[in-house]
Amino acid sequence: MGRQILSKTQLHEVILSNRYKLDSDSHASYLDEFELLNKTAEEYGFEVNQEKTAKIIKEKLKGQKNTQVLKEKYEGAILQIRGVYSVKPEFALRSEEGFVKGELYVFHETATNKNHRDLAKELIEVKAVQLFPGCDEEYLYEALSEVTETYLYQTINKVAAKLPIYYVKFDEDGSFTVKDMSTV
Repeated sequence: MGRQILSKTQLHEVILSNRYKLDSDSHASYLDEFELLNKTAEEYGFEVNQEKTAKIIKEKLKGQKNTQVLKEKYEGAILQIRGVYSVKPEFALRSEEGFVKGELYVFHETATNKNHRDLAKELIEVKAVQLFPGCDEEYLYEALSEVTETYLYQTINKVAAKLPIYYVKFDEDGSFTVKDMSTV
């Protein structure tokens, strides 16, 4: 069988059966934070103390549960998620073709933004980055956010090309809305 692409109806079914509430230890992201910071520094022209930064990122991420490891190929769909819930990337469902298994590409915007805000604060506090005069942790956070979007789409184009992109917004009670964004 060829590559599995989920319909919006199938995606709703997968989300209902695979959603879970994020906890404080969740790090729902496929991003290489060290590489991302270096790309941000290159693009924005600030300096990074590689040793301090590597240590901080390693320390920040080692205690967190990263439920996702970047694969070479994804199926089903790409989910960009916002809210206090997420979706386990592995899915299984019955379809007209039979029983189907696959793995979604999940990018959790809320968790990533929180991680980047915390990271920016710590990097500034320990002087692991040298920004331009007058720039602060908010500047670093905004720069990381800008580069994250570009970095995310470059990654998606490598591992999840031609899959539909859905924006999933979770409410506090676990209910959600799904918006079709397009295809990569």
